[in-house]
Amino acid sequence: MLPEGKYNLELNLPGDGRMFLNFWDSIQGLDVIAELKDGKLMVDNEVSEVEVSIEEYLNLVISAINQRNA
Repeated sequence: MLPEGKYNLELNLPGDGRMFLNFWDSIQGLDVIAELKDGKLMVDNEVSEVEVSIEEYLNLVISAINQRNA
């Protein structure tokens, strides 16, 4: 189910050449953090880093929002 509302995604450019796309969940800590490496969007799945599409990343964010709202 798609949650209704506006949610912030953060583009983080720390100045050392790295790029991150982040969703911060200050309510339950269900943060979704991805790093752009060599043109690939990478997320840490607690076991290893895996490549995801932008659609997969957004689905992870939606899942975090749905868990927060449950």
